[in-house]
This record gives sequence, C-alpha cells and structure tokens, in this order.
Amino acid sequence: MLGTITFLMVLLFLGTSLATQFFYSQEDILQTKILILESMPYFLITLVSAGILGLFLSRGRVEVVIADKKKRMLFILLICTLMLWPLAYFLDQFARNHSFNLAYDAMQSTEYGLDLIILTLLGLNFRDGAKLVAHEA
Repeated sequence: MLGTITFLMVLLFLGTSLATQFFYSQEDILQTKILILESMPYFLITLVSAGILGLFLSRGRVEVVIADKKKRMLFILLICTLMLWPLAYFLDQFARNHSFNLAYDAMQSTEYGLDLIILTLLGLNFRDGAKLVAHEA
C-alpha cells in the first residue's frame, strides 16, 4: 500500500507539473511548485516507510527478487533526496521570481526525466512484490 501511495504521489507530481506547464498561467505553475515542495517531506516519509516495511517483511529471505527490490529502493531514495528535493526547491524559487527561463526549463525537464525513472523503478518493485506475494500463496 505504501509503495502504491508513493507511486501515485510521483504520478500526481508529474501530471500536475505537465498540465500546469502547458495549459495554465505562470501563477498556476507557481502554486503547483509551492504545493509540490511542501509535499516533499510527506512523500519522503511515505517512501522511507515503504522501504522500512519492505526490509521488515523480507527479513531472513534471500531471493534475488528481494535483493533487486532493495537496490531499486536505495536508488529511488537517493534520487529523491539528492536530486528531486533540491530540484523542487529551485523550481519553486524560479517560479516565485517568475524566472521561467532556460535554466528553469532545463531543471523542469530534468525533473520530468527523474520522475519517469522513479515511476519505472517503483513499478518494477510493485511487479516484483506481486510476484513474491503470489509465490507465497
């Protein structure tokens, strides 16, 4: 469930960013960037909670699938804390200053790419988790 919530949050961040970027005003973009930045702590808490729960549930298991899930979660956590959160901050600052320039566009494009990578990795973890549950049943 936590993994699904995390996935949906990234999808929501990406979807609202894309929608406001292409179809709404700069003020709407600003409000979106503010909300995304303010939501990042909740997103990270959900992500870390999903990882901790996964570690707890996988205690004593040595399947390759579990090792793969752990590697992906670590990679996701690193991307989110070291790249996405700072990007959200800088995009928020650019939007507050109405600086919708090339630097903003480059950072926004980078964020879109990272969101897609995270969605892919979370999707793979979701798939592998479903396999594990089906195997146990």
